[in-house]
Amino acid sequence: MIETDGRTMTKRNDRQHAKSLKEKPYKVGLQKAQYFLPGAASSPERKPLKVCILACDIVGPIRNGGIGTAYTYLARFLKHHGHDVTILYTLGKYCEIGTIDQWIEFYNNEEIEFIPLPHILSTRFADNGISDSVRQSYDAMAWLKDKQFDVVHVSEWRGIGYFPLLAKRLGLLEHPPHFVVKCSSPTLWANKGGWQLPMRLVELSYERLERCSVEWADTVISGSSDLLDWMIEHGYDLPAETYSHKNILPLIDDFLDGSKTGKREQVDELVFFGRLEPRKGIELFCRALDMFRHSDVKPRKITFLGKRSNLFNIKDALAARNYLGIEFEIIDNASQPEAIRYLKEPGRLAVMPSILENSSFCIYECLAYGIPFVASGTGGNPELVAQEYHDEVMFPLMPSAIFKSIVNALKNGAINPAPSFSFEESESIWSDWHYSLSNVLAAERSSRKTSAIESISEPPLISVCLSTYNRSHGARRAIESIKAQDYPNIEILVVDDGTDNPYDMAEMRRIADELHSEGHRVVFQENQYLGAVRNKCISEARGEYLFFHDDDNVALPGEIKKMFSAMQKTGCDILTTFGYKYVEEDDEFASYEEIIQKDLSHCDIIPFLGGGLALGLFKNVFGDSNSLLKKQVAIDVGGFTTDYGIIQEDHEFFAKCVLAGKKLLVYPEPTYIYRWSNRGMMRSQSAIAGRLRVARVC
Repeated sequence: MIETDGRTMTKRNDRQHAKSLKEKPYKVGLQKAQYFLPGAASSPERKPLKVCILACDIVGPIRNGGIGTAYTYLARFLKHHGHDVTILYTLGKYCEIGTIDQWIEFYNNEEIEFIPLPHILSTRFADNGISDSVRQSYDAMAWLKDKQFDVVHVSEWRGIGYFPLLAKRLGLLEHPPHFVVKCSSPTLWANKGGWQLPMRLVELSYERLERCSVEWADTVISGSSDLLDWMIEHGYDLPAETYSHKNILPLIDDFLDGSKTGKREQVDELVFFGRLEPRKGIELFCRALDMFRHSDVKPRKITFLGKRSNLFNIKDALAARNYLGIEFEIIDNASQPEAIRYLKEPGRLAVMPSILENSSFCIYECLAYGIPFVASGTGGNPELVAQEYHDEVMFPLMPSAIFKSIVNALKNGAINPAPSFSFEESESIWSDWHYSLSNVLAAERSSRKTSAIESISEPPLISVCLSTYNRSHGARRAIESIKAQDYPNIEILVVDDGTDNPYDMAEMRRIADELHSEGHRVVFQENQYLGAVRNKCISEARGEYLFFHDDDNVALPGEIKKMFSAMQKTGCDILTTFGYKYVEEDDEFASYEEIIQKDLSHCDIIPFLGGGLALGLFKNVFGDSNSLLKKQVAIDVGGFTTDYGIIQEDHEFFAKCVLAGKKLLVYPEPTYIYRWSNRGMMRSQSAIAGRLRVARVC
């Protein structure tokens, strides 16, 4: 328990607690434990923070949505309390309304800096079907890299905080901020509420991006404890600093009316309030309306107030119910004040039958402005309403229960329930907590470690495992790039996979003599293909760590030291990396000195996500051959399979490792150059056979 200015708050720190939280009847939702954001234990120094809100959904360029509303309110709230606020809008110049220059001016007038994220680096991503969220996240990381923010707020939704969070873990941010991740609407959670299965591979990428955004956060805040329970039940490893706290809702004074709380008022119009989509319960609502066919009590009018969705055809649904003889209206373009003004007119009952809900702004608004409502008792809805009102305003998710609740309001009048919390106290805690972050930031910065290598008295031996076949010029260039590395303890181990070209055979013998004189080795074997080559490396390597490298790759200066340092910071088992795709024709071959002097700004970047097993079984999101791993990891999973003439041995190996529970991350900056040519292995072998090779992992 935490005492905060006389208020007792609790923090989620018992991950086993969720196992005892079985789904309870809708009306006792508040009996679930609450995990509140703590305020300051004592009056902190009111030191302003430099805050960045990283968002792809924000009021203005995007038509009003829950996540955009939450972050717009938060930006204004923090600015009101003296903080320096920047909104980094990750969709660049994209606008659903107006122009980006108009919204820059709009927020500047509120003394909030609004920056459209420049999409520069990710436009060079090699095409591998990667999601737009990955591009946004990468550009956000690049933009934040040298910025000096104290706090970055970002939603887990679509995972746009993935690479910035990863960069902090790997030690790539010059001034690491405190990342606060808001739990909004995980894709798999939302799919459940919309009765949908993942239909696209991109949704599997969201699962990886969103889960890691939560797990890697410094602080996690959810509008409801219900969503936190869902995350634990679905295997999320939540940080110790994980809280449930009510959202900020700037109150519109003209609309406030606390005098209605606990009182009834007559209603004759039903207003479906929320996005017109299955997750918001619109299909259940329409089925409940069918029951008015045989009812002696009917509403005068039914209005649908919310943004349309391509997941539900509202026009057809209403046309099919013309027989009810009830007036229908659709209002799908109202702003928040316009929507509240409409609902506050006498005789209107807001109906919110969401199938799944985190912390609904619709309910916040009804509670704050004295709007009578009924709502489903699912998700986080019951946490917002005082317990004594649950029986009357909360209904279970059945058309008959929705109908019964509506008829009760039409017959007996609709009651205005009280909230389960104080809006004023909630905002006070938000304010105190942000000011208290000054102490947290000071502690984080004072404990920050220097280079992971510098803290190790004897850096372990890394065996650089280089595979080659009939490409001695590539092997020599790759070896030169390894010799130029600044990591102090390297063994070079070259495995020649049966080179049979006379020129290359002679050259490889010369390379073997040179390396031997320097304490390195070349092993010759019959041609067996890459899986067998990698296994030979594993058996011959003397190092505690293996660094795989091929003869069409060139290590950039500092690659191994950077990757080893990052691996030590995170404790991962395998670290892959981004690379540059450098196009060279087959009769061209720049020397090592020439290639590292070239301007690589025109080259495509080869991106990966690191882990992500579900998506990784379909696409290689893990990494390329250039990877650093503990030798024992390769032994634990039985090494590589040795299919002859089939590609994607690395993809299969990484999938095996992740499936075995090994922790795989990616270094999200290019650290090597991949030589692409028209006669490369990836262009000459069967992609389908390679995919089948990966599929057998599961």
